[in-house]
Parts: sequence; structure tokens; C-alpha cells
Amino acid sequence: MPPSGVEPAEHVRCLVESGRVAEARRYLASAPDDASLTGWREVLAPPVVRFLPTTSGSAETMRLNSLWLNAHADEHRGQWVALRGDQFVDCDGELDVLHRRLPDDATITLIKIPLV
Repeated sequence: MPPSGVEPAEHVRCLVESGRVAEARRYLASAPDDASLTGWREVLAPPVVRFLPTTSGSAETMRLNSLWLNAHADEHRGQWVALRGDQFVDCDGELDVLHRRLPDDATITLIKIPLV
């Protein structure tokens, strides 16, 4: 619960700014519906990983991609990431910009990490 007299959205902001993101997420999970919290719920929602079809993917490559994504997706929300197994290659918000920077390498997988 927020301290007396502190608005719910302000409470979440204070938690996030002090590095207490997990606590902010727990608070949002139990907080009543409040329009001021909608944006915070979107921003702090756990990342959703969606795989795109790839020619670089064996089951092992996909498993390694998943390991990296589970550990780092939050850091790259809204971006395209280029991975080689569990190794980060590069990232950008624009697929075409990222693609131009990458070497011609069939072992690289491109994945879009959604904002939510």
C-alpha cells in the first residue's frame, strides 16, 4: 500500500525510481483498477517473447535464443535484436537499420521484443 496521502501512480514511480521494480510489479498486481496505473501496468508487464520464423534455427539455437531472451528481453523492449544462439550481436528499433549493419550470416536470428 502507498503511504497515506500518496497517489497510487506516484507510489509506483517512487518504487521504480528507487530500483524496487519487483515491488512495484507486486503492488500493481494487487492494486485496484485505477486509470492512473494503466501506463505503469503496461511498462512493468513481464516481457512477452514471440519467435519469428528463421532459417537459422535448430532446436538448440532456439533454446539458446530463449535463454538469452529470458535474461535480457527487458533491456531491449520495442527493439529488434540479433542473436547468435545465446550471444547478443546487435539491436535497433528499426529492422532495416539493424539488418544493414549485420554481416551476411545465416546463423543470426532476428527477434522483435514487444513493448509489452
